[in-house]
Amino acid sequence: MTAAEWLHQLESAFTDAHLDSPRLEAEMLVAHVLGVSREWLVAHPEAMPPRLAVAALAERRLRGEPMAYVLGKKEFFGREFVVRPGVLIPRPETEILVECALSRLPESSRVADVGTGSGVIGVTLALERSDLRVTLSDVSAAALKIAKENAERHSAIVSFHQGDLLEGFQDGSLDAIVANLPYVDPSDPLLDVGVKTWEPSVALFAEGGVKVIERLVAQSVKVLTTPGLLILEFGHGQAISIELILTKNGYGVEIESDLAGIPRVAVGTRSG
Repeated sequence: MTAAEWLHQLESAFTDAHLDSPRLEAEMLVAHVLGVSREWLVAHPEAMPPRLAVAALAERRLRGEPMAYVLGKKEFFGREFVVRPGVLIPRPETEILVECALSRLPESSRVADVGTGSGVIGVTLALERSDLRVTLSDVSAAALKIAKENAERHSAIVSFHQGDLLEGFQDGSLDAIVANLPYVDPSDPLLDVGVKTWEPSVALFAEGGVKVIERLVAQSVKVLTTPGLLILEFGHGQAISIELILTKNGYGVEIESDLAGIPRVAVGTRSG
């Protein structure tokens, strides 16, 4: 079958499966198999992608597996990152966290990306700000393996640390912490079924939505220098809880919203 025939067939199948963007996903899948861009694919409808490869990936997508896992990659901050089951799929709203950090981190800051997962936050910070000394930290050895792969892929100069939150970091050893930690309440009725089914629960769920963040904030008081920055992503409706947690631990707080106007990132500052 030609690429054009595959695109027609896949678009129909993805439409029947009620996927949000059937044509786009069909193009992404066929282009991936051919190792070309979507623009090239559209210009060369006569191309002949390997039938078994296309069929195997299409079957995975039709079972509900997220496209990022099917393709093994996801774009973040204009770069392509390796993504596999075992780490969260990067979301556009997390770019707000990165932007907050880039605009606020003092020169030559020692920064830890805690709960790094695929490493997109820490790697992006290191690439955008070569002055920063960035450590990618996670409790999961499997996640750190993917983070290392992404760092090597982009030639990012970073270090790695395995531990639960700030376990193993010395007092006063960091100038800043950035974190996109689990913030979904397991009982949240609005949680997408696909996310719950396919993405790692350890990276998604926290009791009450804020318990893991609360632990990190408490630990950060000793690990951060003064002044120090703690920049956190959080979920819809959690702004008041996060602000209370931070102020209780001596932080001044700014809240930044995402592009949809939803409060999404807290910037905590300790001045003394």
